[in-house]
Amino acid sequence: MDNDGGVLCYHAFPTIVSNYIARNHFETISTYQQAAIWFTGTGGCGGPDRGFARIIRNTVVDNEGTGIWCSGPCIIEGNVILRNSSQTDAGGIRCSGRRYGSPWESIWVTGNIVAENVGNPGGIASSGSVLLNNTVVNNRS
Repeated sequence: MDNDGGVLCYHAFPTIVSNYIARNHFETISTYQQAAIWFTGTGGCGGPDRGFARIIRNTVVDNEGTGIWCSGPCIIEGNVILRNSSQTDAGGIRCSGRRYGSPWESIWVTGNIVAENVGNPGGIASSGSVLLNNTVVNNRS
């Protein structure tokens, strides 16, 4: 809570479970990494056969920046993502699959509550992802 940044996982496949991540700001962090949880498993780690991140049952609330930003194979499941605010990206969740041949890396966004976030868009921005059983309400651009 109340830090200059949240959780940064670069070229890694973390398991992030049952954390409370709140009121972080990003004055000294590059625009590219402004998120309460920022994960990328691409690049030096290779393709999807090298690992899989799990971001599960976290509360991500009142951060300046995207709530959860991921690039690479992962599961984002059962999180509460509330009142985050980004001036440059999605407010709630941004996930982007990267292609290492075929098929696309798997990104599953399932069973999350994404509410009252502000960004571009406010709720979820996704490419190369599966969105399943999420509640996305009262977000705004």
